[in-house]
Amino acid sequence: MGYVLKKADYKVRVKTDNLVGSGTDADVHIILYNESGQASRTTELTKLGNDFERGDTDSFAIYDMPNFGPVARIEIWRDSWLDDSWYVDYIEVEDKSHRMKYPFPIQRWITRRHLVIDKYDSSLPQDSSQPEQMRLELDRELNKYQFVTLNEGLPPVNMQFWDKDWYFGAQRLMGCNAAQIKLCTEIPSKFGVTNELVDGLLDNMSLDEALSNEQLFIVDHKILDGITSTKLNDQMVLCAPIALFFVNKEEQLVPVAIQLFQEKGVDNPLGVYSCVYVFSPTNPKYTWMFFNNADAVIHEPSTHLLCTHLIMECFAVCMHRRLSQSHPIFRLLEPHFQYLISVNHIGLPVLLDPDGWFDRVLTGGREVAFENLEMNNIISIVPLEDTEKLTNEWELQDWADDVHVFVMQGMPGNGKFSTKTELIDTLTSVIFICSVGHASVNFNQYDEYSSPLRYSMKLLGQPPESAEVALTESDILQHIPNKTTVIEAVVMTKTLSSHGTQSLGYFDEMFQKDPISINALRDFRENLIEVGKIIESRNKDRIAKYLYLHPSLLQNAISI
Repeated sequence: MGYVLKKADYKVRVKTDNLVGSGTDADVHIILYNESGQASRTTELTKLGNDFERGDTDSFAIYDMPNFGPVARIEIWRDSWLDDSWYVDYIEVEDKSHRMKYPFPIQRWITRRHLVIDKYDSSLPQDSSQPEQMRLELDRELNKYQFVTLNEGLPPVNMQFWDKDWYFGAQRLMGCNAAQIKLCTEIPSKFGVTNELVDGLLDNMSLDEALSNEQLFIVDHKILDGITSTKLNDQMVLCAPIALFFVNKEEQLVPVAIQLFQEKGVDNPLGVYSCVYVFSPTNPKYTWMFFNNADAVIHEPSTHLLCTHLIMECFAVCMHRRLSQSHPIFRLLEPHFQYLISVNHIGLPVLLDPDGWFDRVLTGGREVAFENLEMNNIISIVPLEDTEKLTNEWELQDWADDVHVFVMQGMPGNGKFSTKTELIDTLTSVIFICSVGHASVNFNQYDEYSSPLRYSMKLLGQPPESAEVALTESDILQHIPNKTTVIEAVVMTKTLSSHGTQSLGYFDEMFQKDPISINALRDFRENLIEVGKIIESRNKDRIAKYLYLHPSLLQNAISI
């Protein structure tokens, strides 16, 4: 007479996360709830050997529940006198009879409190089956995430082209500070460019004709005007330049005039005269290095650190304070905030401390970087009207209010979401900055900064006093800082340019398990494939390739 193996009705799979300290030796219990709200008996999840170890997936069988039906909710907790909290990635319940699987994303530390999770764990607070649990979770996060003030205020690709005028223009579009250039609609009165100065550089057009044809573009670094620092003197000058660019008949963006200070002529600091430099085949070709140095001083502390890392950290803190982990918007945004707070916590002292990286490698040091630069109009979106109202969704409204109070004004709704469009505009901006925006200012840093001739964070001495001063390579080497400073800049930007996580649309942890999100993610990935094909096609015809925003190289989050 043989033995008949008992058949399990349900199988429970538990994935313990790979975080340090994730595992537990506690006794773990689970209750299943069906769609009618009926609860199963309490089942201890246990088996021979060690279970719930860091990074492991454990499976457990549940018997004698033949007619229980689809599982809509689970309740899980641990019993232990030990204080060893357990971080669970997800739990999956499989109905063996009907071959159905029910996902329960957890992504939480499990304590001795009973945690009740609905299938997919994605619901607005007013629709949640566990509103009090969501509120308690938010209260704990609100205490954990607080705003404090630490500081008042705020082999290279294409190397062979570094001294070409067309590449200097291309840097305005594909360099690491490409958001500065704008269409020029009129020549500012402070800019000493004239028709005589650009004669022969505009394809036989006058300035007015080029303006009318929308072929002139301008970069104005007026934010640097009047900056002071104890490190700035006659041996280290920080320019506040203006540059004019022209789209020629070859469809190249080329420089036609640079003024190194905001006021033309003699009204500039340190007595530097005749500050309008016109680029032509007969002019000296190295004077534009001082423009790129000013551009770098804006890029590194402001465009990169402030406008991506620090601003998005504030959004992340507001999210943790105001959106419960079961909220669908939390689940949408969390993959794009992963590692950001940790990266900033480790990196900021390295950059900002006295005698830190900025003090050593940046013209003017940390005083220029944060005590003088101000942020203005980071995001300015005009909200569109929409009939679908969100005013009763209190978690989202609290999040919007936190952003308005602690981070910035000018967001859609100004601290209160009234329409679905306002919410979409905000979420789109946040996800874009965390992925595409950060990639555009970060991953090309090594290619730009690795040569101080092409894009230098620090220059020594004064700029030339006239456009007629011919600088040789020997002359410009006198402006370059010592080898130690250059290497330090290269090593840091090489590190910052590395990729450490999966590409956009592919996640280390899946926070969204519901069918609507899964289908949307599939469509998003298909769209990214098409975008990649377009970029690859365009790069075939480019002399200088632009690779940094190919979807396969974009990251979901600011993780470096």
